[in-house]
Amino acid sequence: MGTGMTINQAATRLGTSPTHIRRLVRTGDLRAVDVSRKNAKRRTLRILPEAFDQFIESRSNRQQTEPKALPPGLRAKMERAGLL
Repeated sequence: MGTGMTINQAATRLGTSPTHIRRLVRTGDLRAVDVSRKNAKRRTLRILPEAFDQFIESRSNRQQTEPKALPPGLRAKMERAGLL
């Protein structure tokens, strides 16, 4: 179909839900490409590797400049995703 990562794959890599990934795409925090067919009823999105890497980089930079206490569950997820 297309190159890039599916919403579910991105969610797995970040240790979060597909809904959260869709929200990041909708708000513009994570760029995605629409690879849907012309008259498709549902959008099919792909996250390009460069966009995913850029998102990870922006998050890791932000955490270095804005240290805050994280809830233990969120800290564990971010550590598994390699963000901490």
